[in-house]
Amino acid sequence: MANVSIAYSRIIGNDNYLSCILTALIFFLVGTIVASCVQNFTSMLIGRSVQGLGGGGIFSLTMWIFYINSPFIAIGLILITFLVNFKTPPTSIGRKFRELDLLGAFLFVGSTTSMLFLLLGVDLCLGVFICYERLFAVKCLMPRSIFQTQTAIVSYAGTVVYGFILWCDLYYPPRFFQAVKGYNPILSGIALFPVPLTVAPGAITTGILVTKTGRYRWAVWCGWDITISGLGLIIIIDVESSTVAWIFILIVAGVGLGMAFTALSCAVQASVKVEDLAIAVAMFSFFRALGQTLGVASGGMISQNRRRTDLLTYPQLRSHATQYSKYATKLVDIINTIPDGADKQDLRQAYSDSLRNIWAVSCGLAGLAGVLKYLDEEVQPRPGTRIGTIS
Repeated sequence: MANVSIAYSRIIGNDNYLSCILTALIFFLVGTIVASCVQNFTSMLIGRSVQGLGGGGIFSLTMWIFYINSPFIAIGLILITFLVNFKTPPTSIGRKFRELDLLGAFLFVGSTTSMLFLLLGVDLCLGVFICYERLFAVKCLMPRSIFQTQTAIVSYAGTVVYGFILWCDLYYPPRFFQAVKGYNPILSGIALFPVPLTVAPGAITTGILVTKTGRYRWAVWCGWDITISGLGLIIIIDVESSTVAWIFILIVAGVGLGMAFTALSCAVQASVKVEDLAIAVAMFSFFRALGQTLGVASGGMISQNRRRTDLLTYPQLRSHATQYSKYATKLVDIINTIPDGADKQDLRQAYSDSLRNIWAVSCGLAGLAGVLKYLDEEVQPRPGTRIGTIS
């Protein structure tokens, strides 16, 4: 999803607005249908991959989430086809394809995919991609102009950190609620409400204020400061923490993340030329998605190592330390099924401590991003500029 979003932005630059939107929606619709009808995990991955080609993905394993997407996508296809009116300059299909950096896209996808699997070939693929883009590409997949300002570089770095923190803040708390608090999946989802219910209002309010004042640095600083405070408070959540405590703590983190999202987006768009807005917005989405992927992968390793270390300290659990630390989801079921006693309490404490390490790393990264933002330069956000659909 993250990789193809960049390719879409370059195709849109060739004035294929309507066809790109319809193609993305069709891919998303096909992926939704496939995912809703599968009976095994392999088919699920295929469906999710096709959804990614459409620029989206549904972050849930509940089949009804896939079912309810289909009518909305169909309605969107119809409305866009008949109501959206793009003025497309006449251009031959051959010229459009010649301008596409297909080889660059292939090399970029290969290098980023290798990065996620920690393969040794990632440096080679990334190096080949950079050399190709600089020496041979007719129309670069990622033009250097979007990375030429200090504000852009710092903002993209902060976007990766933002994605890392946001996904850790959404992916791991439900595990805490189920393993440590004993909630069922429905209650754990409800317990997470303080984050999404504050991220959106925080982002909207910040957007309104930035629009009125014409300045965004204050929002970046406040967003990161509040996020750091929220993550720092999450670290103190323990087995004995009350419901009221973690509700208010998650609210603080959600408000900070909402402010940071809008502020980082404004910083990215203000730091590039008008003609580079489309690819700059696509890169913002890519780096955020990259951070989310790294957050889930790294968070799993961090919690697994800490959990194994803690379990080895309990004599009665030492023989199962490797098994329990490797399968975090399975451990939730084990904790909730074993009878009350010392073993259950020790497992809950080990699980809580392992997640605390994730919060600590997230807090440290947020602090680093907050410091980096003091290195950028205030750029006056430009007034609304029409480039297809991006302003």
